[in-house]
Amino acid sequence: MRRTMVAGNWKLNKGPSAARDLARQVRDGLRKYHLRGEVLVCPPFVSLPSVVEVTKDSPLLVGAQNCAAEKSGAFTGEVSAAMLNEVGASHVIVAHSERRQYQRESDEDFIKKIDQAHAAGLTAIFCFGEVLSERRAGRAERVVRAQLED
Repeated sequence: MRRTMVAGNWKLNKGPSAARDLARQVRDGLRKYHLRGEVLVCPPFVSLPSVVEVTKDSPLLVGAQNCAAEKSGAFTGEVSAAMLNEVGASHVIVAHSERRQYQRESDEDFIKKIDQAHAAGLTAIFCFGEVLSERRAGRAERVVRAQLED
């Protein structure tokens, strides 16, 4: 049976201290529910260790917002999937529309990232979707189909 997941991408918000506080609130808030699915939070890289610490021994899962397409090397500012696994992340978001739009990442880049995530033991959350201009131009279905086919 397929399980439902609710994921929160914190984007460029919450440094380690604020992220720890928010993760604690989410963790404690979940205690009053009988979960039939999974709940995942994806804080910024710098806040991952703080959030992982707070979520130990709880049903709250922790994921990263992105990973490098490479395993290692001279890629300043990148974070490998293996590093994310080591810090305690279980999931990683790949192919977010903002990465497509602002970093000009391609489907080829995302395939490499998915391969790296799986090799490191992470679950990849593959995002797909059109940007507003594509939707307004009536190209949404074509754009999403191309992303999925690639």
